[in-house]
Amino acid sequence: MRATQGQWPGSGAGQDTGHAALRGTRARPWQLTAAVLTRFGHQARGARRRYRAFVAEDLARGRRPELQGGGLVRSVGGWQAVGALRRGREAYAADERVLGSSAFVEELLREVNRTAGQEAKARRCQVDLPTLVRRVGQGVGLAGEVLLGRSRARAALRARQLLAYVWVERLGRPASELARVVGQTRGNVSLAAKRGAEVARAWREQIPGWCR
Repeated sequence: MRATQGQWPGSGAGQDTGHAALRGTRARPWQLTAAVLTRFGHQARGARRRYRAFVAEDLARGRRPELQGGGLVRSVGGWQAVGALRRGREAYAADERVLGSSAFVEELLREVNRTAGQEAKARRCQVDLPTLVRRVGQGVGLAGEVLLGRSRARAALRARQLLAYVWVERLGRPASELARVVGQTRGNVSLAAKRGAEVARAWREQIPGWCR
C-alpha cells in the first residue's frame, strides 16, 4: 500500500482502524488510518515508522493500571462482580467505555452528569429563534442580517455554525426551522450544528445565557 503527502490510505469514511492497518502490515483500505497517522507525520511511510517506534517505547513500560479502567469490569467477571467489590471495604468506579483509574472514571462521570444536566436545562428553555439570533449576534459582534446571510467570511461561517449548534444541539429544536430562515437545507443546518460544537468551546460561558 503506498501513499504520498495529502493522500492517505483509509482517509475516507469507514470503520475505526486496527493496529495492523496502522503499521501497514495488512491492507485494509476500508479502515480509517489518517486520523492517527497524521499525528506522526505528513507522509505515510515516515508516519508509520514513528508510530511503530511510539508503540514499542510504550510497550517497554509494561501494564499500566491507569489504562485499565474498562478492563476492571471484564477482569472481575462483569458488572455483578464490580457491584460485589463496591460492597466490600473499597469502592471502585468502573465503566467499560472508559480506560483509566477509578479516580479518573469518577471525575469523568461527574463531568458527564454535570454537562447532561446543563443541556437538559437548556432544552427546557423556550427562547425563540429571533431572540437567539440577536443574542448570538451580539455575542460574536455580528448583525443579525450577516449572521443569517450568505457571507462566506470565516467569522460569519463560524457564527452560523455556532447558532446552529445552540439551536439544534443545545436547545433540541428542529434543524428544519432554522433551515427555512437561513435558506439552507435541513441537512446543511444539521452539519453546521455538528461543526459548531468545536466553535462553541470558545463560548461555553456565554451559551447558557443565550438559552435562557
